[in-house]
Amino acid sequence: RLRQRQRQRQRQRLRLRRRQTLLICEHLAPSSNLLRTAPELRQQRADLPGRIREAAQLLVETDESIANIAMDVGYNSLSAFNKAFKETHGKTPREFRTEEA
Repeated sequence: RLRQRQRQRQRQRLRLRRRQTLLICEHLAPSSNLLRTAPELRQQRADLPGRIREAAQLLVETDESIANIAMDVGYNSLSAFNKAFKETHGKTPREFRTEEA
């Protein structure tokens, strides 16, 4: 129980840091893709299976909202997360959570 609370607090801190970084990036360059380099984009694509696997685990183990889970695993857009999840699992995160619970 204590570990679950610690992980939840850690995820909240990470979400806050990501949101702060996004706000700064949007302020400095409205198109935040200008700040990303090609190697960073390739690495992000390479990490996709691990991020989706982590999201699937969180969907089953926690009652965290899908939007928060998407942010936790590194997605800035819920629609992009839903699309990637559906491509991997053949169902939406909501359907996955309902069927796996």
